[in-house]
Amino acid sequence: MESSGTPQRSVMVVSKKNMRVVSFDGPPCRRCGCPTEVREHKEVTAKELARPFYYTRWFNCLNRRCRTTLIMPEEFKVINDSRVADRLDDVVTSRRSITMSRLKFLMR
Repeated sequence: MESSGTPQRSVMVVSKKNMRVVSFDGPPCRRCGCPTEVREHKEVTAKELARPFYYTRWFNCLNRRCRTTLIMPEEFKVINDSRVADRLDDVVTSRRSITMSRLKFLMR
């Protein structure tokens, strides 16, 4: 408490563990035109690899009044191949089984 009797507000800055600010001169925000903050992962962890996709770099609008907070461009989107590969294997397996059943039918 301050001496005047009013409580003192403290600002707590929460740091994301796996995020770092690269620069403060990113592309302008599409909504308000203010400069954006460039952010990226410090390292790609198992958390990102467990997701179907993640972004290597993204932008944060610095204007507090702007409704746009994060800008995630498609050019920085990384699709994890493990899930895509599993889906492709399922498609190839089902096509092979269909082809084999057709061959068996024709061989009769």
